[in-house]
Amino acid sequence: MLGRAAPRLTAGAITLLLLSGILAAGCAADLPDTPGAAVTPLPAATDLPTVTALSTATDLPAATDLPTVTPLPIATDLPTVTALPAATDLPAATDIPTPTALPVADPTPAVGLLRLVAALDDPQHYCIDVAGHSGGVRLDAPLQAHTCKPGADDQVFAVGRIGEHGELRMPAYAGDGGRCLAVTDAADGPVVLAPCGSQDETLFSVDQLRNDGRLTVKAATLRGRCIGVAAGVGEPAGGRNHLRRDLVLYDCAAAEPALVRWELVGR
Repeated sequence: MLGRAAPRLTAGAITLLLLSGILAAGCAADLPDTPGAAVTPLPAATDLPTVTALSTATDLPAATDLPTVTPLPIATDLPTVTALPAATDLPAATDIPTPTALPVADPTPAVGLLRLVAALDDPQHYCIDVAGHSGGVRLDAPLQAHTCKPGADDQVFAVGRIGEHGELRMPAYAGDGGRCLAVTDAADGPVVLAPCGSQDETLFSVDQLRNDGRLTVKAATLRGRCIGVAAGVGEPAGGRNHLRRDLVLYDCAAAEPALVRWELVGR
């Protein structure tokens, strides 16, 4: 009987054995040659550099070392505001000055006597008058300046505006279209009554009559002329010391104001 055969090694096992031998030889070569050689020890924890301790909280500046902040003023420290005046302190409506009233547009009466402003030699003043009296008036004769006779129809005129001018109509003589104060086409008059009808010879500046008393004629041929009384002294006209003067036309710019300034007064 034959004995048990020896185990056979495979190629992989042989390779593993060879590698193990090589690794063992390398590790032995890395060790120091001198038997028992000392290995340098690692530094101990006590050999590490000392770290400077951080400042403790007690090293910080105390609150009292901080700069003082000036406190803001409280409401009671603010300047007092002066109180506004109450409604009762305002002036009452009655304390406000009343505006001066403007003059009315036409303070002159619409109907009245055309009276010379200056009395001259007649204390009762002169008024524009129709010649004659009562039933004997002469409407076609030149008008005259006569002692004023309040209430007498032959001296009453009514002012009627026509555009920028106006007619001076005699209400007592309304027949045939009425009679108005007029001038003839002459340098010095005469002054007459003519049928009303807006002819230039019957138109006068009524605004100027109100402003400065002048009876300025509108007619282009008599521009700058106005009605006045003759200079000198009045002539006796009979009855209660009445006086009369002629009516004439003057250059308004050169005439004596006392002879050419008229006013419309109540009858």
